[in-house]
Amino acid sequence: MQVLLRAVPYHCPGRQFSTVDRDRACQLVMQLTREAGELIMKGQEQKPEFKIKEHQRDLVTKTDKAVERLLVGGIRKQFPDHQIIAEEGTEGTAKSWVLSDAPTWIIDPVDGTMNFVHGFPHFCTSIALYVERRAVLGWIDNPMLRHTYVAQRGSGFYFNGHPMRASGQRDLKQSLVCLEWSMDLGEDGKDSASPNIFKLLPMVHGVRALGSTALNLAQVAIGACDAYLQFGSHVWDWAAGVLMVEEAGGVVIDPCGGPFDIYARRMLATATPELAEQMVPLVKQLFPQPRDDEPTNPGKQAKP
Repeated sequence: MQVLLRAVPYHCPGRQFSTVDRDRACQLVMQLTREAGELIMKGQEQKPEFKIKEHQRDLVTKTDKAVERLLVGGIRKQFPDHQIIAEEGTEGTAKSWVLSDAPTWIIDPVDGTMNFVHGFPHFCTSIALYVERRAVLGWIDNPMLRHTYVAQRGSGFYFNGHPMRASGQRDLKQSLVCLEWSMDLGEDGKDSASPNIFKLLPMVHGVRALGSTALNLAQVAIGACDAYLQFGSHVWDWAAGVLMVEEAGGVVIDPCGGPFDIYARRMLATATPELAEQMVPLVKQLFPQPRDDEPTNPGKQAKP
């Protein structure tokens, strides 16, 4: 599949990343995600074996690590001076998850590993490029469904090569909303996300929990769902998808109503500001700890 890349005027913050670099980055990601998709589908030929990381719902497979090595190696070859943040911490990636002004790639090799393990076709590779702490390129590829989502700052959002926009929905009662159950259960065995799910369920058209932060954001961007509320995800989960929602005309904020903070592990994405205004007062607020910019124990799954 050929993904359409628009040749439009583009102005990146600062002078560290030119239009030529941007075009090279797009071509590189197109190639790497194609190769990553082949690895992922090869891993689907047999039921993938997995290991548990921090808890029973936090899984990693050989495919996660193989895809990450492929992506990190490819980026290092083309852009040796760039920083790389990646979920599995492949050698050569940044030790900190905190963005600097330098061009930084943020990678989730397989977002939705639980789905991948079970063969549920809602998993993807997510790649984002940030310059001076702003997303300039987002690329999400679902190899099983052959769905590719691409956004460039100032250049719009594309799904399988076609320009797309968020739904424009303003009425919560007519909205399809994505929420996710908490990955890790609390000490009392309860899921901390349940109150929001059951509170919103009678007030919206429908609720969906599909198991991939990156793809859920992409669904808001293409207009397939109208809002997405998430607590507990990490930098790599939404680095690409946030840009897609914004380029598609949607909004991404903190669930309290303030600006989105990529490190806070809290996010509300909606098709319109009006929809966000209706949802914020209804949300039971959770504040996962530690934040992604806190130096202590950054890899441990936090309790909301």
